[in-house]
Amino acid sequence: VIPAVTTIASEVVPVAAQSWPTTAALMYAMEYFNVAYGCEWWLAIVGATIFMRTVTFPLTVMQMRNTARLQLAKPEIEALQSKMKDNPQQDPELATAYYKELQGVWKKYDANPFKSFAPIMINAPIFISFYFAISKMAAGVPSFQTGGPAMFADLSIADPTYSLPVLSSLTFLASVELGAVEGVQTGRQSMNMKWFLRALSVAMVPLT
Repeated sequence: VIPAVTTIASEVVPVAAQSWPTTAALMYAMEYFNVAYGCEWWLAIVGATIFMRTVTFPLTVMQMRNTARLQLAKPEIEALQSKMKDNPQQDPELATAYYKELQGVWKKYDANPFKSFAPIMINAPIFISFYFAISKMAAGVPSFQTGGPAMFADLSIADPTYSLPVLSSLTFLASVELGAVEGVQTGRQSMNMKWFLRALSVAMVPLT
């Protein structure tokens, strides 16, 4: 049973009113856990995160299945790419025929490389909004000063343990390692892209 919320905490409304809709929605989601369930703010953040992860979990499953199918299709895709290399003049007709054959391979295996980007394209805005929501609430919601766990009670100051930035970084890295770039590019290009995304996940720690 979902508890009803009869009042809205006045602390959150002024901050949410000055935020982007996605950021404001996440603020209200965290506030819901805080008001309806009586959770401390840190537990409200955890609760909202778990909820959003549950909502987006089907996308992760889709990504994993799509990546597995692309791996099955990889030999045929590489064969088509080899044929294109034998077309140094980039004949438009041959290029069109190649693309049609490539689409046929994707359809045969019920896979599409662009599906692998869906979790990142959807999760990235959500969790970037999470970062801004928490940052703004830390600055504008007074009760954040006492809303943390015993070891780190004041959520209005920077996290000295970097636990939240590290968690965000690991989440992004997990998406990369699950194969978000597989099937879009092959060989050296795919590996370069993967290393770029890995470096980005490390850079997220000091940046956030």
